[in-house]
Amino acid sequence: MLLQPEMASQGMFERAFRWALPWSVSSYPGLRRGILSILSNGWTYSAIVHWRHDRARVPTLAATRIRDYIAGRCEQGLALVAELDKYIAEFERKPSGFVMVKDRDGDGTTRDARNRVGRSKKVKSSD
Repeated sequence: MLLQPEMASQGMFERAFRWALPWSVSSYPGLRRGILSILSNGWTYSAIVHWRHDRARVPTLAATRIRDYIAGRCEQGLALVAELDKYIAEFERKPSGFVMVKDRDGDGTTRDARNRVGRSKKVKSSD
């Protein structure tokens, strides 16, 4: 696993939370609440800070919850990637900007269906 240089020196639990919530407290004021909600509000924030800085042992239940959260996000992300790939493949085959039609009178090749003649002239009535 490749780590960013600033993350290589951080502990595993800190890296896990940085991956799950990649914002700082100044850019995302709800960061503390987000961490507590991932862990289902079972611990105090000060305990979590000690875990993040490797000052205390992380309980296995907390490690399991953060693992499940990350795994769920990965599954959702991979499902979205598959949907986006399908969308891209579908619309790469279709021409954009105009309609292609088969030439009925010729050899059956496709052609641009846009009107190349221009607007029709209004016929003046002789009344």
